[in-house]
This record gives sequence, structure tokens and C-alpha cells, in this order.
Amino acid sequence: MAVKRSGIRCFLAFRISGVTLLETLIAAVLLGIVTGFSYKIIMSYKTQYCLNKVGFETQRDGRNAMQLMTKRLRKADRFSVVISREDGQPPCSKISFVQYASSGKTKPVSFYQQGSALYQVDGSARRVCKDVRYLSFHYPRTEHDGLLSVSLALERDTLPRHAKKQYLVTNKVRMSFHELNEKKQVN
Repeated sequence: MAVKRSGIRCFLAFRISGVTLLETLIAAVLLGIVTGFSYKIIMSYKTQYCLNKVGFETQRDGRNAMQLMTKRLRKADRFSVVISREDGQPPCSKISFVQYASSGKTKPVSFYQQGSALYQVDGSARRVCKDVRYLSFHYPRTEHDGLLSVSLALERDTLPRHAKKQYLVTNKVRMSFHELNEKKQVN
């Protein structure tokens, strides 16, 4: 029954309808499927984010460590370079040399691998980089003692699925040649 009041039709009796059990079950199944796919997508994005973040940090640490070593080795006196290793460490993983300052003074500097860390010693030891997998100093050409090759490999473990990100950088460094040492060699 409908009554007209000022041109608007009002319903006196409302039809109340419900949801059947079958409709509720279908909605629950669809919600479960959507939730399951959403979870997988979110987890894959999270894993990819963690891998990219760890990869970026590993690459940044490797570049910074190599830049520091290269900068110091360029100022090194090539006749003072000694390549060795610390006890229990890989061969050729330590380098010691004398670095010349612009004022003409010298100071001893060394870089070495201890466990999975790279250390620099120039008066006191400080950690330059962690997660070092491999560090090597060697001469690529034995007849040219002013050219030194530095290899650094970093490896970092990521938490999701325990994937590993690795970064390898190799650099050739031309060391300085000081006239003072040339005169010593001649005499």
C-alpha cells in the first residue's frame, strides 16, 4: 500500500530481504582467494625491496672502501709496498706502505682483512667495511712495480629466503714515484 503525500510516494510496508547461506559462503571463498593472492604479492614486493636495499648497501660499501684504498694507494711510495697477510687470513690480503703527505712527511698505512671485515691502520685501526668475502692485492705485471691491482668482493646475507647479494670490484692503481726513493735506488 502506498499513500501519496504532497506528490511523494511513501511506502508503508517495507520488504526486508536477507542473505542466504550460499551467498555468504561464496563471498567468504572469494574473500579468501583475494586475500591469498594479496599476501603473495605483498610478500614478493617485500622480498624484492629487501634484496634491492641489501644490494644497494653492499654496492655502496664496496665502492666507498675501494675509493678509500685507491686514494691512499695513489699517494703511496711504490718502493715501500709490502703485500702479506694476517695470521689465519687468505694470502695477499694485507698491504702496508708509506704514504707521502703534501708537506713531505711520511706515515705508515696498511689495509687488511680480518675475518669478514676490512680494516685500515694509520696510527689506529678502524673498520672500513664489513661483509668482506675476499680481498687481494697483487701486481698484474711483474715488470711494472708502480701498478697494483686491488680486488674486493663483498657478500651480504638477506633475511627473506636467505638469498645472498654479492658485489665484486677490481681496480688497478698507479702508485706515485718519488724522486727521493729513485736517488736511493741509484746510489
